[in-house]
Amino acid sequence: MAIKNLTALGNYTVGISNATISGNVAYLAAGENGLTLLDVSKPENLTVLSSLKTVGFVSDVSVFGNAGDPTETSSSAMLILTGVES
Repeated sequence: MAIKNLTALGNYTVGISNATISGNVAYLAAGENGLTLLDVSKPENLTVLSSLKTVGFVSDVSVFGNAGDPTETSSSAMLILTGVES
């Protein structure tokens, strides 16, 4: 089934191999650039919350549990990066 009538609300340019969204945060597996977290609560104004430079290439990311806002200390979740190859 083809998806029609999509409208871009915002954009962020970075090479990614995979992404997952939990709440208002997009977790981007950014290959050689590691991991990038974006606040997607306002799609027209995407904001980088944090980034993590890894030793190798990150090809996938998964979030388990209630990630909520990763800047809050009360959030409890497990973040798994896979495919990290140096």
